Amino acid sequence: MFDYCKTILFIIFMMLTINNCNSNINIASASNFAYTLNKINKIFINKTGMYCHINQGSTGYLCAQIKEKAPYDIFVSADSKKTEYIIKKKLGYKNYNEIYSYGKIILWKPIHNKIQNLYTKKIKKISISNKFLSPYGYSTNKIIDLYKKKYISKKTYINTKNINDNFVFISTFNSDVGFITLSQITQIKNKKNIIWNINKNLYNNIE
Repeated sequence: MFDYCKTILFIIFMMLTINNCNSNINIASASNFAYTLNKINKIFINKTGMYCHINQGSTGYLCAQIKEKAPYDIFVSADSKKTEYIIKKKLGYKNYNEIYSYGKIILWKPIHNKIQNLYTKKIKKISISNKFLSPYGYSTNKIIDLYKKKYISKKTYINTKNINDNFVFISTFNSDVGFITLSQITQIKNKKNIIWNINKNLYNNIE
């Protein structure tokens, strides 16, 4: 995490230089990174005395806001295609378009149930992000498509707005299992929860 923390801090400082900014910073952050970004914000406040207001949401939703000239200074996207689109529309700086990390999808089963694998009939509800709004949702649907005919076609899918909402749905027992990001593991307090790593070859890079 340290490397992309440095990257984000560097971009923030560069944006301050470009805009001669002496006020607070407005950041549009993809949900998967908001938890980490709040930690970075504490470092930023200590170094500058300034505060970053973080508005989190799905990458697609935030991109639509920026397209409509929402007053954001920095866009932390979960999908590099969205930042490329913003730059193409001349709504962002090309020189400060950096990939801060590569996303990894995992399947999370909270400790409260006794489910041992994805193919059991005990699983009634699977939580996934909206494929039209979230790059994680798009990749998760690709994974589901590979397996649902043989194994999980009779499951009920709960579509959430973004990966953070997915995390909340699973943690509050509104679904039996669900797909989250590797970075969200740090938010899981009970280390006895079961995590299944998803083969990286099953989906394209999330960057």
